[in-house]
Amino acid sequence: MLTLLKMHLLRPLAALLLLLLLVLSIAPAGAEVVTSMADCDEFFLQQTPPDIPGILEGGKILDQNRYKLICQTFNDMRRFVTLYDTRNKIPVFSAYKYRAIQSNGTKREWKIEPQMEETMQRLQGRFQAMSQQLESKIDEMGTRIDGLENNVSELMTQAGMGGQAVSK
Repeated sequence: MLTLLKMHLLRPLAALLLLLLLVLSIAPAGAEVVTSMADCDEFFLQQTPPDIPGILEGGKILDQNRYKLICQTFNDMRRFVTLYDTRNKIPVFSAYKYRAIQSNGTKREWKIEPQMEETMQRLQGRFQAMSQQLESKIDEMGTRIDGLENNVSELMTQAGMGGQAVSK
């Protein structure tokens, strides 16, 4: 009786597990290892990959056994490229070309990590304050230069050279 009860409970669980595996196997995400930067160059500015001394030079991966170029796909469309270090098991870099307008014509929303919001706001505030200080200093320097020009002009008048132009 206990065995029959176990089988009765395990059958739906096994069916659910099988269904989950089936769904995961047809997921639209994927990756393709390619041997040349030219195979996935649409993510680089002017189709030119970065130069990384000793790793990637002139668009060529120097150690094809250690570094693998992976074109990442989603819904059968390439989304970004990653150069992966198989020895250290880390990405060297990933490249993605941001497009503000999607293929359907709608504006794409840019997402930012929540913990970066505060940092970005703080940096923006500091930038604004520094810009205002710089603008104030430039105005102050302009006023001082105007004052110096007036002083030079007065001195020239006192020296009897008032009619001559002051070169700027």
